Amino acid sequence: MICWKTYVQFAALRSRKLLSQRNIEPEPPDEKEIETGVDCRPRLLLRLPDGMIYFWLHNQQNWRIGRSKDCDIVLADQCVSRYHATVQRVEPGEFYLMDLNSYNGSFINGRRVREISRIHSGDRLNFGQIELEFYDGTFSRVEPSKPEEVTAELKSQSSRPMVR
Repeated sequence: MICWKTYVQFAALRSRKLLSQRNIEPEPPDEKEIETGVDCRPRLLLRLPDGMIYFWLHNQQNWRIGRSKDCDIVLADQCVSRYHATVQRVEPGEFYLMDLNSYNGSFINGRRVREISRIHSGDRLNFGQIELEFYDGTFSRVEPSKPEEVTAELKSQSSRPMVR
């Protein structure tokens, strides 16, 4: 386990270094390209009534989420702290979420994050009143169904009597 104070000091130095070296990210691919192939880049997806916004997670190891313009992923919601949480890639395909002592907390699939927690593809991340979906790049354009729908479907199948 990493000492909290040490981690915060390290993260602050690394964040400043990354911000000074930040390059403009390439444009996301066209919708037609995504529909025909598999997009292998990890991402956070924000669903809005008029469309979707992708936050691409590549070219870095840490992404700071918050309301401040200094953050890598800026969420304009008053319930989100200036520096709310971080997503960290430890190895390819292995991502973790850490709450930065935010006032309203961070949640993974409705459970509050109290320590560094691993996130998996399809997890719902809540920051304030904003819900993002995390995908590690292993799914195609067709996103998986919500866990509630799958659970309801499985429950209805398991309630049927077994026929021999």
